Amino acid sequence: MSQDERSGERKPRKPSVLDKYTGGNRPAGDGPTGAGPGGDGNDAAVTEASAGNEPVRRGPLVTLPASNAAMLDVRFRDGRRQALPYSYLAKVEFDPSVGITCTFVSERVIVKGRDLASVYAAISTHAALAVGESDATFDEGEGVFIESITIEPVAGE
Repeated sequence: MSQDERSGERKPRKPSVLDKYTGGNRPAGDGPTGAGPGGDGNDAAVTEASAGNEPVRRGPLVTLPASNAAMLDVRFRDGRRQALPYSYLAKVEFDPSVGITCTFVSERVIVKGRDLASVYAAISTHAALAVGESDATFDEGEGVFIESITIEPVAGE
């Protein structure tokens, strides 16, 4: 037993990896800022990172500048989430008229929306930390808009 344990003093909690990316502010809820499936409740908002390898939020897309995300966090409008490991990503396809198709070993993720070129670039370089359906169910502006995300098993499963 250490001196701190015997005296009843509590050591400060060591910051977790999540604290690093959220600045230690993790209110109850979903997303990087805790405000619903999209994060901040405002898909048009862009929060630029201050320096280094901090996450950058561009509407429904959260990226890491150093391209080192281990998993892709898929966020649905209804609050559901599923994280898929980049190590299982076999192929990423982008057709502006159809959307983005990410083929993992056992699942296929289909992202439909508008202005998805930056989302494709972020996923294909493993820089996307999270991608989520836009908060609004209809397109009412410019920039990235993710109408829907579907996850389905790969044929033969």
